[in-house]
Amino acid sequence: MINEIISGNLKEKLQSILSMQKPTIQNLLECVELIKNRGDVVVIKLDGQRDESQYTVFITSSSFKDDEIIRAGRKSLKEALHDVIKSYVEYFNENNL
Repeated sequence: MINEIISGNLKEKLQSILSMQKPTIQNLLECVELIKNRGDVVVIKLDGQRDESQYTVFITSSSFKDDEIIRAGRKSLKEALHDVIKSYVEYFNENNL
């Protein structure tokens, strides 16, 4: 099943990248690729009409309760990616998934 419970190896990989002192955009996109490979959906939106929080990233998953999404809107793509990936890992930890 593609949408199996988040594996320890995936969580460890995501957490190791998040714990880097200065993860690069490439590191964070590697995380996005891992999340996508799990069967979850990652959307990156760039909004040129906004002055702040021009970068929005959100993740949806059939594992989430009640059609929840994890979302981060920030002034840089790097910040938005970092925050949404961190929230993704926290969600699975908090919900014992």
